[in-house]
Amino acid sequence: MSDESEPKANRTWLYVLGIVAGLPLLYVLSVGPMIALALRGVIPNELADYFCRPASWFAISTGTASAMNSYVVAWHNLTGTEY
Repeated sequence: MSDESEPKANRTWLYVLGIVAGLPLLYVLSVGPMIALALRGVIPNELADYFCRPASWFAISTGTASAMNSYVVAWHNLTGTEY
């Protein structure tokens, strides 16, 4: 009986680890679409600013601001949004 519960517990930790690692990645990847929606007027600019501010601070403090900017520009080009 105890042999059957061990693999289940190991898989649960893998799921938890995947969620913990995946949520910050999804947050950072949502910055591009959020800014594109704000520039198109779908959502208020204040909401996009509030939502994206932590990612901007993180990008500036880690030196990845140019990569984040390139990602946002790629979203603008993909959606045809003027900026």
